[in-house]
Amino acid sequence: MRWLKSSVVVAVLLAMVLAVSGVSMAKQVALNLVTIMPSPTRDQLMKSMLDQFEKENPDIKVNLISLPWEQAYQKLLTMYSAGEGPDVTEMAEKWVSQFAAMQVLADLKPNLKTWHEWSDFTDAARQMSEIANKTPYIIPWGFYERALYYRADWFKEAGVNPPQTFEDFVAAAEKLTDKSRGRFGYALRGGAGSWDNIQLWMLGYLGDGNYFDSQGRSNLNKPGAVKGLEKLVSIYKNGLASPDSVTWGFNDIVGAFYSGHAAMLDQDPDTLSAVKEHMDKGTYAVAPLPVGPSGKTFFQLGFPGWSMSRKTAHPKEAWKLLSFLASPENSAKFAQDTGAIPVAKSAQKSEFYNDPIYKAWFAELNGKQYVKIIPPWYLPEWGTFFNQLVPSDFQKVLLGRESAQEAADHWAKFLTDAEQKYRKSVRK
Repeated sequence: MRWLKSSVVVAVLLAMVLAVSGVSMAKQVALNLVTIMPSPTRDQLMKSMLDQFEKENPDIKVNLISLPWEQAYQKLLTMYSAGEGPDVTEMAEKWVSQFAAMQVLADLKPNLKTWHEWSDFTDAARQMSEIANKTPYIIPWGFYERALYYRADWFKEAGVNPPQTFEDFVAAAEKLTDKSRGRFGYALRGGAGSWDNIQLWMLGYLGDGNYFDSQGRSNLNKPGAVKGLEKLVSIYKNGLASPDSVTWGFNDIVGAFYSGHAAMLDQDPDTLSAVKEHMDKGTYAVAPLPVGPSGKTFFQLGFPGWSMSRKTAHPKEAWKLLSFLASPENSAKFAQDTGAIPVAKSAQKSEFYNDPIYKAWFAELNGKQYVKIIPPWYLPEWGTFFNQLVPSDFQKVLLGRESAQEAADHWAKFLTDAEQKYRKSVRK
């Protein structure tokens, strides 16, 4: 029995040594984290944050899964459908309602009640967290709004002013297109995410930011909306956008702008980092969005954020990770990295946003002609509409295989059916 006593003594001594050294004998918890907005600077920032988190929480190991934006929705949908959703995920506002309807996202209300940092978030951020069923399934980390990037050097050379209306926009695109030099007027987005650009034109010519009438019927196939779609498509059909743009996504249109192949680009402030990196100061500028025939333009306040799986095996640790990433301090870092508008009141006081380049976005926030809208993100079918239905139909219209009216009718029927279904569920 002497060997047994010796083993016990050794075990006790080892436990004491580990306890003194601060090393836990408990099994380390592994969490899967999905991010959807990769970039070299963003990846570096995320790595440094996770290193800090794991240092502060040695009992938690974070497995980072970085998904390219164009593939993120479909891959997350596949993961959640298979019951393999990540413990914590970066979520786009457009997808929240669909994933909430699948009952895969956790209601964060119990956690937020005791999270003291929640009081630092703006009213808009707190409101947007409850975009689906008035339930906080997401904590935003930044806001996005569209503005018009333009090649200031090309405009000056051609004697063209930044367009104030959509008609001005088309005229400028025509004057600045020079195919012999590989230049086109507009970086058109024909692939994934194209709806955000289409929406500007359809609602701008419709003169109304409402997707539905009082009866829940979609406004997207009304004459004004169809005319706006036709105007946008004419830019492509008339050769004012690259022939390749029929399949372009975010990286393609931004790359076309900073590499000298497009004169104009409507994008969020997150594009600034790439533009500043690749272009000389003075060759680019940002102006407010052009307005439609009604004298108004309609744009959305988009936002990414953090969500937690309803089925996570480690809810305590998952919330610890989520609240770390969503903290005002780290949200401000994410926002500054991408140029997004911060969601915490304390972060908005930063000198970072005193840069004159942000003037256009703040003009839109304060100008009455710039109407902020919220698309029907509450519809569970919105993700399908945005990611699957619209890009497919839009490409058919660009290539002449479908008319603008046919596409608008298709979109209007889909959204009307979804809205009617939603209204019935609310009345129950």
